[in-house]
This record gives sequence, structure tokens and C-alpha cells, in this order.
Amino acid sequence: MLEISGILGKDKIALGSDKGNLFVYFPSSQQEFERKKATRASADAHAFTRPTFSFLDQINEVRLSISPALRGRPRSRTLRHEFCHALGLPGHSKRLYKEEHLLGMTVYGSIELHEKQDSKPAVIPEADVMAVKLLYQESIPNGLKKSTFEQYLKEHKLQ
Repeated sequence: MLEISGILGKDKIALGSDKGNLFVYFPSSQQEFERKKATRASADAHAFTRPTFSFLDQINEVRLSISPALRGRPRSRTLRHEFCHALGLPGHSKRLYKEEHLLGMTVYGSIELHEKQDSKPAVIPEADVMAVKLLYQESIPNGLKKSTFEQYLKEHKLQ
């Protein structure tokens, strides 16, 4: 949670039982997970995130479910991936990346490089951190056209 709080700047995230808007479910059985997943995710998904939005396209609430079949590093990676969705990164990149990336595919030059990366402590990779920071950047107005957004990034050296 501290890892995510540091990315959001002035926006705060806190663990609590009352008045929350992010709910994380760890179903006790795979059957329970499959029932929840039936209308919300692809057949091979091990987790899914379901946001609800306000009329102004702001996230009101997010419900995140993780399969009980996931354990260890895959579970940790999947949680980070789903938290990126919960924070507002909705899609998956089809682009191949040379650096670790939670929402896209990472290409490693060798098995040794993959094993070296996989042995490091689990964190949200820098590419995803930068994307979330851009979403929560107060100085960037909402609803920009792609060309205007790209111009803003260029002018403010955020590319």
C-alpha cells in the first residue's frame, strides 16, 4: 500500500473497513471465483477488476477479485497489475517492452535475464509508475485530445 501511496501524490489511499471505494476479494474456492468471473472477464483470467464510474467519468468504486489458484510471485504480480487497473489504467498494451511492465508484454533477451528480473523484489515497474503519475498529475487537465496531451508532455518534458 505504501508503494501505491507514494505514486499518487496528494491523493491518499488508506486501509479501512468503512467508506472505502476499492474492494479486494480473495474467494475461498475456485468455483466461487469462477461464478464471479463468469460475466466479467475472459475464460483464462486469474483476476479481474470491475470499476463503476460517475457521470463525469471519474472512478466511483472498484471491485477486484483474485483467483485462489494464484500463489507466490504470480499472485503478487497479478495484484499489482489489477491495482494499476483500479487506479485508472484500463487497458493492456499490445506493445512489447524491453523493461518490466505490468500492463504489457515484457521481452527478455534470455532466460537468464528473466530469472534475474524475477528474483528482484516485487515492485510496480517504472513504466507503470510514470503512467499512474500522469493520471494523477494535477496540472494536466482532464479530457485532452491525444495531440494536445502529447504536446503538453513535450512542453513539460514529461515524455
